[in-house]
Amino acid sequence: RAFLPVLMESRGYFLQIASLAAITPAPMMTAYCASKSGVEAFAHSLRAEVGYKGVKVGVGYLSWTDTDMVRGADQDDVMRELRQRLPWPMNRTYPL
Repeated sequence: RAFLPVLMESRGYFLQIASLAAITPAPMMTAYCASKSGVEAFAHSLRAEVGYKGVKVGVGYLSWTDTDMVRGADQDDVMRELRQRLPWPMNRTYPL
């Protein structure tokens, strides 16, 4: 709530960073997917709360980002299959 007064005064834009995991469930990643869905829900609720003041709220759904969590994911059969089912460009790994 500390940033909301300035955001409303400036009629700014607030971008929440989520993940494709918010909309693409994955086995063995229940907690991660749930947390990213929470990020999405927070953004939608905040948009409803401050939109009337001219504040815009968006969600960025990042894909596979080259992090420790993603490196080596293809060694797991389930994760490799999940990634192979995603269409390009969602199935490629992006550098930080």
